[in-house]
Amino acid sequence: MYYNQYNTGRPGPLSEVFWSHYGDGSNAPAYPFGFGLTYSKVAYSAPLLAEDHGAFIYVSATVQNKGKYPVEEVVQLYARDHHSVHGVRPVKQLIDFQRISLKPGESKELRFHVDGSQLAVKDSDGHIYIEPGIVSFWIAPNSASGKALDLDWDMGVTH
Repeated sequence: MYYNQYNTGRPGPLSEVFWSHYGDGSNAPAYPFGFGLTYSKVAYSAPLLAEDHGAFIYVSATVQNKGKYPVEEVVQLYARDHHSVHGVRPVKQLIDFQRISLKPGESKELRFHVDGSQLAVKDSDGHIYIEPGIVSFWIAPNSASGKALDLDWDMGVTH
């Protein structure tokens, strides 16, 4: 189950929001999707477009264990289609992941293969669309982390 919603920017600037100061808390989840605990500190580089083959791309990032203990890390790739005309798209959608082991001080470059099927949307008539437009990608340890890579996705074919 997933929650698609229009990105409204709520709750908005704090100066424009009424807070009762009774039981109000952050809108952020205590543990975002994909959150995990570790005994080490793991750092992620910003995602990069590694290769563009027209029909598919590779998005990459370097993950480094900066701690003194070995770590098992689940590296996650999220995407967001900013301008879908065939329905509301998730604000962030998990489209792939890789599990890696890192020794203390070790770093690995990870590459994720992305094609149109991972970003396709189905309309109410059952037609599948791969829409062109701006798509953001994140490579991060959970759904609330990471820096975005914004790409102009131009694989607008219809099936």
